Amino acid sequence: MPENKDLFRSFTEGARKIAEAVTESFSDGGVVRTVYEDGLSRTRRFAQLAKMTADLRREKEELDRVFLEIGYLCYEQTKDAPDGFFLPLFAQVQEIRETLRRKESEIDALRKELGTVPGSADREVESSITAFASAAGPSVQQKPSSEL
Repeated sequence: MPENKDLFRSFTEGARKIAEAVTESFSDGGVVRTVYEDGLSRTRRFAQLAKMTADLRREKEELDRVFLEIGYLCYEQTKDAPDGFFLPLFAQVQEIRETLRRKESEIDALRKELGTVPGSADREVESSITAFASAAGPSVQQKPSSEL
């Protein structure tokens, strides 16, 4: 029996030391507490970095917007009499505007042409199916359009 008491005392002493070590690791300056605080600090710094980066990007976008506005106003004020290094840039703007007008006219004409033929899209699909069926031969039977 005395051996059991010594064994039990030794076991409880070991358990007490383990409990003290765990408690100490969670207290200020302990390993677990230090790792937790370091992780928390890094997370806060990453969040701050992300916020600052987003703010910087917004400020750059605002600067770009202001520069675009300055450029547009400069163009509007001097477009009739450009000089110096503005001359080729203003000519390029005119060329681009002409190209845009031409393409818009072509698009409008094509839209009008397509809009004047009612049901043309339906007929194209139906005629494509008929053409395929006739080219494929008798082995392919055309299904009525209600089944398609």
